[in-house]
Amino acid sequence: MSKQSIKARAHELLTLARKLADSPGLTWVEANNAVYGPGGPMARLFPSATDRTAFAKTKESREIDERIDGLPEPPIGPERRENSGKFNVRLPRSLHAALANEADAEGVSLNQLVKQWRKSARLLKVRGGKAARRRGAPRCRTRIQAVCRRRGPRGTVASGHAWRQRG
Repeated sequence: MSKQSIKARAHELLTLARKLADSPGLTWVEANNAVYGPGGPMARLFPSATDRTAFAKTKESREIDERIDGLPEPPIGPERRENSGKFNVRLPRSLHAALANEADAEGVSLNQLVKQWRKSARLLKVRGGKAARRRGAPRCRTRIQAVCRRRGPRGTVASGHAWRQRG
């Protein structure tokens, strides 16, 4: 394409950038994406690498960049989102069933059962770890393992930390 054609397309893109820069409330990120984003006017007006290189050398390109740089920063959101107090944990169906049976046996909900275990685990840290377990404080991991030992996945037997196929 001729140099004049690049110049005309650069002027067209500059006209768009001027309109964007005059838009109230627009941040530099939004303007940059509107001009240079995938499938945007830059890609449409300058489809080849040669065209884009030629455009980058024009005064219109520099003016577009200056206009975008002059726009305000986007507002910074909270660094940490508010936690809802809920999260999902994926478990094997057999473990879920075993935990639900344990909760039923104790007459509490599955949620309450897990909360009790968490509270017991926190008490272990306060009381001093292994010594506290010897005095009878339940251990969260041990309780879960005990439930797992009672009922494993179909066709398996619990052994330590791993399930193994019945022989």
